[in-house]
Amino acid sequence: MKTAINNRIAIPLCFIFIGAATVFAQEVKKMKFGMMASPTLNWMKSTTNGVDGVGSKVAFNYGLVTDFAISSTKPYYISTGLMVTTTGGIVQSAGAEIYNGSLVQTINKSDMTIRYIEIPFALKMQSSEIGYSRFTGSFGLGTGFKIAAHQTVETEYYTSTGRVNESKGKVDLSNGSQLMRLSMIIGFDWERQISGDTYLSFGLRFNNGLTNVLKGTAYVVDTNGETDLAENYGDGTPRGEDLKATSKSLSFVMGVYF
Repeated sequence: MKTAINNRIAIPLCFIFIGAATVFAQEVKKMKFGMMASPTLNWMKSTTNGVDGVGSKVAFNYGLVTDFAISSTKPYYISTGLMVTTTGGIVQSAGAEIYNGSLVQTINKSDMTIRYIEIPFALKMQSSEIGYSRFTGSFGLGTGFKIAAHQTVETEYYTSTGRVNESKGKVDLSNGSQLMRLSMIIGFDWERQISGDTYLSFGLRFNNGLTNVLKGTAYVVDTNGETDLAENYGDGTPRGEDLKATSKSLSFVMGVYF
C-alpha cells in the first residue's frame, strides 16, 4: 500500500522537476543579436621621453553585437560583433624645425583621432531576472583594424625673438599610426525588458589599449623635456627613441537586444 502511494507521489514529482528544468533551460537563448551606440571619452598615455598625453577628447562609437550561449542552463555567453570605434587624445611632444633659416626648438600639440573596425571577443555573465531587469558583466579582448587617422597640430616655435605659435590644421596620420590595435575590455550593463525577448541595455565600458598605436621616431630631449638640438640631426630630423603610446577610452553604452 505504501509503495503504491509513494509511486503515485514520486511519478508526478518527477514530471514536475523535469518540466521545471526544461523551462529553466529554455530561458537561456542560444543567440542574442543587438545594436549598440556609445559616446566615449578618449585619452592617450605615452612612455616616450618628451611625449605626453595632456588631454582627452569625446568621440562616438557604434556597431552590431552577437552573443552566443555556452551553457544551456546558465546565462553565460561568448560576445562578439563588429564595431566602429574612435580613439585618440591630445598629445604634446618636443620637436625641432627649420624656422627662418635656423633650426629651433618646437612644442607640438596634436589632437589625434584614430578610427578602427573593432572585433570584440568577450565572456559575458548575466544575472537572473529581477523583475523585468537583469545585470551583465563582461571581460575580454578587442582587435581593431585602422580605417582612418588624422591629427590637428598646433606648433610653438622657440625663436631668437620669442615664441611664435602656428596652427597647421588637419594633418594625415596614416603613416604615423599602427595598422592594428589590441585592447582589454571590461564592461557592466543593465538590461530592461520592453517586450518579449527585446531588451534595452545601458552600461559602462572601459577599453584599455595594450599595444602601441603610434609609429615614428621621437626627438632626443634634455633633462627639462625640451629638444636637445645638438643630439638630433641638423635638418630637424629626430634621432631619439621610437614613439610609443597606448589609447584608452571610457564609454557610456546604449543598445537594444533581440
